[in-house]
Amino acid sequence: MTANIFSPSAAAVKPRRHPRFRREDIPAPEIAPVLKAFGQVLRTLELKRAFN
Repeated sequence: MTANIFSPSAAAVKPRRHPRFRREDIPAPEIAPVLKAFGQVLRTLELKRAFN
C-alpha cells in the first residue's frame, strides 16, 4: 500500500484580511441592544472554545 501526502498550496492557506468596521465609525447609541447581546454571546462561545 502506498501512502500519498498532499499538502495544500500556499495560495490555499494564505491568510486573508477580513473587512472590519472600526468602532469609531459606528456610534454606540446606534447599535441595537439585541445586536450587542448577540455579539457578547459569540465572544463567550469563542472564549469557551479557545480554552477547552
